[in-house]
Amino acid sequence: MRKEQEALLHILSQAVSGKITAEPALDSKEWQLLLKLADEHEILPIVYDSVCNSGALKEVQKEERKKWQERALSVSIRQIIQTKEFLTLLVHAQKAGMDPIVVKGIICRSLYLKPCLRPSVDEDILIFPDETEQYHKFLLAEGLFPDNEEYTLEDREAAAELSYHKKESPIYIELHKYLFAPESEIFGCFNAFFTGQSAYR
Repeated sequence: MRKEQEALLHILSQAVSGKITAEPALDSKEWQLLLKLADEHEILPIVYDSVCNSGALKEVQKEERKKWQERALSVSIRQIIQTKEFLTLLVHAQKAGMDPIVVKGIICRSLYLKPCLRPSVDEDILIFPDETEQYHKFLLAEGLFPDNEEYTLEDREAAAELSYHKKESPIYIELHKYLFAPESEIFGCFNAFFTGQSAYR
């Protein structure tokens, strides 16, 4: 494992636990590689927030630090907007008499000390197969568009997962009919534990 990879894991561990220990000793090039790696894994806001006041980060030139700072801020702001729009969508769904089951993204982010710093590509809702068309119509009414606009009713009914986006907005919704991908040889069998169970319904 390279030095910047070890340092990244160390910083991430500190960010999640809230326990600050020794700062990693990296040179300018290694810091650049670390921040690039954090960006690639979509954890740049968490990492940058943890090291922005670090004396060690001063190894990076001011112009480069500013670039990473702006990138981290941009990702965080996008996530805040996405979260707000998603929560509004959930309120509208409940007012419409629907009871969406939220999984993954926003639930996992709540485990972090600063949830807005942990971006997620999409927000996930678990539905029953017989609710497919109800949710499809609801999301269309909320201004979202299906990624597969050519899908017919039969296509939507057959799909295990459907995704929707909103123009000029970061919100991206995935409707899941199963907790685990049915086609997965490793995880697909786990769906049997939830079929017909009250905890799932």
